[in-house]
Amino acid sequence: MKTAIRLIFAIAFAAGIFCSDNAAGKKDDGAAYITAVEVRALVGSGHLVPAGRDAWRTRGGLLIAGRDPDGRTRLVHIMRHMQDEPGRPKHGVFSLAKAGVIELMDEAWKEVVAGNADSRERAGRVAYTVRFRKKVGFLGGRVGRTRGYPALRSARLVVIKGTNRVITFFPI
Repeated sequence: MKTAIRLIFAIAFAAGIFCSDNAAGKKDDGAAYITAVEVRALVGSGHLVPAGRDAWRTRGGLLIAGRDPDGRTRLVHIMRHMQDEPGRPKHGVFSLAKAGVIELMDEAWKEVVAGNADSRERAGRVAYTVRFRKKVGFLGGRVGRTRGYPALRSARLVVIKGTNRVITFFPI
């Protein structure tokens, strides 16, 4: 029963979120960073729980809500780091599946709460850098190409200060 309810919520929220190319996080070439089907799968697996329009909670209690300045949902914004963007100077790219990115974000949050992350505060946001023992991604973009796409073992989690509300998450 709970799974059916989750699925209904996921479909309803995904339909509202993915009704236009910009809202779906489509790049200029039409490739989606995350599809409605993939969002439903993350909801169905329990990695995400719908928490309102353009909003989801992770198992670890993080809130991924709202939109970035370009109009993408925060979830789409994070999933932009699933593929390289060769035209950018630097671009951290996850080498994990999308569910793995959500799990890693929760793992990073645990480290933040435990005080095991470096932090920088600016403009009401806190950027936490969490180091992992495993490879989480690679350096892409022009610098990454020049350096041979080196492995990355850290990630940056940016939240609104004093909250669990995620602004972005990417490998560095």
